Amino acid sequence: MTTKLLESAFQKASALSPEAQDALALQLLEKIEIQQSSASASPPVTPQQSMTGQDILNSGLIGLWKDRTDIGDSLEFARKLRRQAETRQRD
Repeated sequence: MTTKLLESAFQKASALSPEAQDALALQLLEKIEIQQSSASASPPVTPQQSMTGQDILNSGLIGLWKDRTDIGDSLEFARKLRRQAETRQRD
């Protein structure tokens, strides 16, 4: 995924309501889980597909939810999202 595409996605995500951002985060966690479970069948990530630390800093990911007042402790919030993703029913 290119840096410009990531920046655009993060910009759009930041405009969502807190509830919609939570739902999006759960969907992303589920997709990551699916990718990790099928990683053994996938080729390894090549350096061309990787992002540098500077790319991540410039992407808009860092601080995306800084204005959210409903998050509080970000580590606990991330744990809560993971628990919700792990216990939700799959179709």
